[in-house]
Amino acid sequence: MVLVGGLALLSAALTLLYLLRSSSRPQLSHLTVLSEPALAWPGCASSTPPDCPVDPFRRPGMIYWGGGASETRWLPFPPSLASEPQFASMETLDRSGELSERDMDELGAPERLMPEMARGGGAWARGKSVLFIGDSHDRNNVYHFCDAVGGRYNSWGDHTGGWCRVDRLELTLAVWFLYGLPDQDYPWHAPNEPRPKTAGGRITEVFLPRMAADGMGNFTPDLVVMSSLFWDSDHMFEGYFSEFAVQRPAQHGLSFHELRFHQQQAALLISQIRAQYTPQVPLMYRSRHLRANNDGGRMLRVTQMDQGWRAVCERAGVRVFDWGSKLEGYTDYYDGQQHFAAPGPATWLFGDMMLYYLRQAMDVERWWACFQP
Repeated sequence: MVLVGGLALLSAALTLLYLLRSSSRPQLSHLTVLSEPALAWPGCASSTPPDCPVDPFRRPGMIYWGGGASETRWLPFPPSLASEPQFASMETLDRSGELSERDMDELGAPERLMPEMARGGGAWARGKSVLFIGDSHDRNNVYHFCDAVGGRYNSWGDHTGGWCRVDRLELTLAVWFLYGLPDQDYPWHAPNEPRPKTAGGRITEVFLPRMAADGMGNFTPDLVVMSSLFWDSDHMFEGYFSEFAVQRPAQHGLSFHELRFHQQQAALLISQIRAQYTPQVPLMYRSRHLRANNDGGRMLRVTQMDQGWRAVCERAGVRVFDWGSKLEGYTDYYDGQQHFAAPGPATWLFGDMMLYYLRQAMDVERWWACFQP
């Protein structure tokens, strides 16, 4: 009963926060949004139930590649530091690199939920839905996941979004494509893209009408995964530097003030989604991955904004979908820039993670009771 009352209080507080913010002047102090008490998770570590599941994707580990993309699996390292004879000498190490399913299960590897669904399983996900708010990485992941599990993808355009439906499960994955997180429709930002360009404008004027036109006017996600990094780096801040003649060495990346602006916009997006789909909706932030090069300091900028997002998530009760960091060092980019070769290992890692968190999100009260920043 205490948890239910706490969730109700959180709902009212976050909704009021959004309404107050949306009616306030746009020149808010760069500290205002991130210092709002209502954005903070109201629980504490001491109140976490003892039976909360251990998130295998939060544990240090490695990607086990297997013999093909569909065998990709996150493999946590064992917590014990005890010496094991089979690892005592390089001369006697198993050089095949192979592990059995039993080996991986004993190490606490997460279930292979995507392969199970691709084989016709996944009945537990019947009638569920996930919303991805982000960019081409989210679009590509959803598209290739959809194809692998026998779904059908309906596109609104590469830079607009679309949705996947797995008919036999009535499972829906929607993708909303952002042009970064500008605070208004600047003419120098993404000049070849149609307005609106702000996240809020695209939600109300593009995404929700598209959903309604496709018969999903009552769409309510069980899980929302959001991100905004690459368009902010490569388009929004590039345009900003040019428009305002910002002279700064590329190796310095973004300034403190620029990063605080981006954090404030990220916090506003979180508030907008909670106002649209109730404050209790489970939210996650999809972390960055490393691009193929650091031309113009773009890799640094993405890393800086990723750190900013993580700080916002700690304050706002948003979990981290840490897909990107697990792929560091994996540089099979089909465009030589930032887009992973797909379908491939990145897709199957994404699918297992997405389905794991969807299953956790199906119990909303437990999701919040077990939240750890």
